[in-house]
Amino acid sequence: LGVRRLHSRKQNEATEYGSAFARAIEVSVGDARYVFVSGTASIDERGATVHRGDFETQARHALEVVGALLEAAGARLAHIAQATAFIKSPDHAGAYERVLTRAGLDDAPIIATVADVCREDLLFEIEATAVLPAPAEP
Repeated sequence: LGVRRLHSRKQNEATEYGSAFARAIEVSVGDARYVFVSGTASIDERGATVHRGDFETQARHALEVVGALLEAAGARLAHIAQATAFIKSPDHAGAYERVLTRAGLDDAPIIATVADVCREDLLFEIEATAVLPAPAEP
């Protein structure tokens, strides 16, 4: 069993702006690696919300951050085995579908729910788990 904290080139660690969680961790068990990505939204490296009021851009930004975290483990968005997307308003359903399609995730196992997001000005958040094979032994 191996556990490794992953870092994003798109966001600083949450602990740097007063939150206490890891952005993502990789757990190796047997012949698989699991990458657990914490709830990710449209925030910058200081923890401030970006793209206020623009659902589509916030969702794209969040997916870019998830992609960067997965990249740190040698994975891509296509490796997502399950995810939950939190959408602040049902009015954003069409934009949500467009964002998923553009990201190549329209057939991904993502459950979407209308729910409060962690901050009032955030319109979208996603948490995900990716599964990859363990690296070959040298």
